[in-house]
Amino acid sequence: EEEEEDASCTESRPWSTVCPEVMEALEQGALSPSEILSQIEGCIKALALDPAGSALLRSLLNRLSAAEARQIAREFRGWVVEAVQHQGSAQVLARLVSILPSREVAFISQELKGQGLMPFLACTLGGAELLSALFQSHWLLQEEVRELSWELMNSKLDLASLCCHKHGYLVVLPLVRGDCQQYQELILKGMLGNIQRFARHRYASQVLAHLLTSVPMHTQEAIASAVMSAAGAVVALACHAFGQAVVRAMLEVPSAQKRMLHYIQKSSVRISKDKFGAELLRDLGFDIKIAAAVGGA
Repeated sequence: EEEEEDASCTESRPWSTVCPEVMEALEQGALSPSEILSQIEGCIKALALDPAGSALLRSLLNRLSAAEARQIAREFRGWVVEAVQHQGSAQVLARLVSILPSREVAFISQELKGQGLMPFLACTLGGAELLSALFQSHWLLQEEVRELSWELMNSKLDLASLCCHKHGYLVVLPLVRGDCQQYQELILKGMLGNIQRFARHRYASQVLAHLLTSVPMHTQEAIASAVMSAAGAVVALACHAFGQAVVRAMLEVPSAQKRMLHYIQKSSVRISKDKFGAELLRDLGFDIKIAAAVGGA
């Protein structure tokens, strides 16, 4: 019966045409979120699998009450594995995970467990958003979520490469911020082999910066020492668009702070001539004009 209902939804309503009109009515206040929800009841699957329909669902979820959001969540039961393989429907699931209590979305991780989808999900936009939301919002409350994280860690994915992936790093970040030292050690192990590269990478630098503020003190010291071991590394990172995040994180490491400030002060003239370096110096309280004047003298 559900399949017949979904089919009738698809056939009777060309969602790619209807949804933009409904979205406009929603934004202009011509239709309330509750009114729209009552009209699409039973058609959530058809909507979620349509790009325009999934965009409408995400917009609705920003406006619906928790009780109304639960109505949408219920219609995803039984086909989560199919849903996560489509960007739009995976993003709707991610939104549901972010706004509903663990007990209301536990079925998502339950249906995904053991399906071998972690490598695929971690490298797709919708999948990465979903995993990130699960790991961030429901880490302590769902055993199934922790099992999914171990599936990811034990998969054939190279964790260091995942940190450099435009979607994958979103999955790694909540694991780094969490309280599980094993995850942090596994991720760091892959990065230490070429830490200068990762410190400058657009996405991996964010992971490394979060590692520096999340791991135990002795590990913070090991990371900071590895970064500073290369000649001129601190100055180069201070003048780098992405490396600057690592410098700022290292300045929060007590054992590295004095040495870091020494390098920065020693090369403040050079750093002040760089767009990103000058911003860092200002934030640290250095007088850029004096540094520039000294450099020009």
